[in-house]
Amino acid sequence: MLQFVAESMKAPLAALQALAERAQRPEHDQRPTLEEIVEALGEMLRLCQHYSVEVVLGAHNIFEAEDTQVTMSSSDFFTHEDWDSFSLANDIALVRLPTPVDFTESIAPVKLPSSDISVGTTVTPTGWGRPADSADGISNVLRQVDVPVMASEDCDKVYGIIGEGQVCVDTTGGQGTCHGDSGGPLNLNGMTYGVTSFGSSVGCEAGEPDAFTRVFYYLDWIEEKTGVTP
Repeated sequence: MLQFVAESMKAPLAALQALAERAQRPEHDQRPTLEEIVEALGEMLRLCQHYSVEVVLGAHNIFEAEDTQVTMSSSDFFTHEDWDSFSLANDIALVRLPTPVDFTESIAPVKLPSSDISVGTTVTPTGWGRPADSADGISNVLRQVDVPVMASEDCDKVYGIIGEGQVCVDTTGGQGTCHGDSGGPLNLNGMTYGVTSFGSSVGCEAGEPDAFTRVFYYLDWIEEKTGVTP
């Protein structure tokens, strides 16, 4: 879990919260536009570049100080240099930890994928996001769901901005990611194939696709910045 620690983050976070509340309103003309959302996200990311992040490892209940948790702070983090807040392309960032991680029963590494994920494959997103559209806030415990990868062409018919660097999952039945899950992993067999990017503005349970940054597409960029390979 990453937790930003800066007093000046309160304003952009409040703006995002206001947009989220507007998104729950039944009146379509009161819901936030895509431009409003990406502007608010862009402002928060701009501010984040100047501050540190708190990284919590080994967490299950993020509202409790569990014995399994290890906390680190880092100011060495950055988003992709070609991040586009309008098209949401290149929605990926890296955090360099100040010291090596000691692995335990509750803290283990994931691997980068050596091959891309296929359409129809069942994958697992995880996160502490809202468990339902009607929830008052995020989940206190880590949650997960199994969903199939869908064709990018079908996902693009919904959003119109899906590129090679993104992968989508089918959330038919209303099971998928939600507000607060952004940045979380899309995993299979110990490998991270995606990073939660965005979903539908009409609601998390609407059955519209969830979009993730396709990690395989960014392997060269990750190696360039970190030296890490699959």
